[in-house]
Order: sequence, then C-alpha cells, then structure tokens
Amino acid sequence: RWRSTALRSATGPPAIDAGRVFGAARADQTVVALDAATGALVWSAGDTRGLGGQVRAAGGLVAAVVGEAVQPTSGAPRQFRGALLGLDAATGALRWRHPVPEYPRMLVAGDPLVVAYEATVAALDPASGAIRWGPVAPSPGAVGRLISAGDALYVTSDGGVQALDAADGTLRWSTGGLAPLALAVSDDLVLVGGADATVRALDALTGAARWQTPVGMPVGRLGVGAGLLLAGTWDGVVALDPETGLVRWFWHHPQDLRAQPVARR
Repeated sequence: RWRSTALRSATGPPAIDAGRVFGAARADQTVVALDAATGALVWSAGDTRGLGGQVRAAGGLVAAVVGEAVQPTSGAPRQFRGALLGLDAATGALRWRHPVPEYPRMLVAGDPLVVAYEATVAALDPASGAIRWGPVAPSPGAVGRLISAGDALYVTSDGGVQALDAADGTLRWSTGGLAPLALAVSDDLVLVGGADATVRALDALTGAARWQTPVGMPVGRLGVGAGLLLAGTWDGVVALDPETGLVRWFWHHPQDLRAQPVARR
C-alpha cells in the first residue's frame, strides 16, 4: 500500500494505535507519527536527545525513552541518566517528562503505563506521568517478559511467572520451575514457552497448571489468534489448541525463528 523512509533508522518495532504508526527515528533523534492508511507524515517530535528504540502508544499517549549512559569520574560503573516522555498522540506535543533510575527494559502502554526495569516493575499515570505504584520486585531475579491483560500484569522472572495486580502492584500468585522464554495470554490462560522445549498453560486467576506439551525445541515466541496458539521454536512453528495443548500442525523453518508468529482468519 505504501512505503515510508521516515523510520529507516528505527531500532525497535513501530507502535500502532488509533489509525497511526509511531516509531523512533534514532538517526534524526525524533519520534515520528505516520498515517496508517497512507504512510503520510502526521508529525515529528524533536528535542529528544538520547532517544532509545522503544516507543509505545495507547489511549492518545505515545511513550518514549530518552537518555544516555554516564561514566562517573571515580571509576564506578556507568549510570543511566534519562527520562520517560509522554507525548500527545494527535500532535506530538510533550505532555510530561518522568525521570527514570535506569534504562527501561520494556514499556507496556495503557492505563496504567507499565515500566519494567532490570529486576523491578512500576506503574505510571498515563495522563500525568506520576507514579501510581512501585518499583516492586516480582521475584529476586531479572524481569524477562511482561504482559498487561485486564486488571493483571504477568511477568517472567527467576525461572517462573508472577501475576501482579495492575491497580497496586501486589503479588497475586507466583510459580517457578518453568524456564520461561515467551509469554502470552488467551482468555483465562497464561501461556508460557520454555527453554526446556515445553509449552505450558496456567490458570490466569490462580497460576495452577492446566496443561503442558513438549514441542521438541526451546520456544522463544508465542502468538495467539484464529483459535490457535503459535509457538515459534528454533526450527519452525508449532500450532497448538490453546485450550487443550493438543498439537494441530508443525511448519519447519531451516533457521532460528526470531519473528513474532501471528494468526488471523
């Protein structure tokens, strides 16, 4: 339909919301909004020195990270000095700027706006950038994956999965021994792809195991759609029934699959 060079220097995937495509053009140090139907440039927001690759959008807000690593003269470890920006999705105007203690590993746009650091998670008010709760440590280990679904946040860390209340960050349940690499949510299930070549389904309310299916290779990506759970492995895609874990089909790929599998009718 269209092709644009506005995001040719983007290092992360674009964000799509309300008929627009948002991304970070790091070479120009700008956040860019394009019309999703035509590819036309809607706005470009400058004054974003140290722009990172993460841009997320939802509910009229575009969130982006800016900053730089600073080397103290004392020889101490490098420190990150930066901020999370909240931009108006319609105009690109700056709504707020929130200092961050370290470079965020992940952002999940919505209400609340969720920020994952190395080992902690925090939630911000998308309208003002004020902290609602956190940072909290879901477990002693590093945060791996993070998904927001309804009134809960699901996090992988320390070899397991933790469920947090999205309103206040309290821990609802935690389960270990899963070696999680990938995470997805489908209805009342939390789906986990493991380094142990197993796909598992957990009850979203309790964390109890519902089913598990060995697939032969480590699972690095999960996608849900068209009544299927797609597990991206090192040598292809395995399609499973998300309710039962039964394997429907397998598609072989000669190389490690790094793209996110997507299924649509």
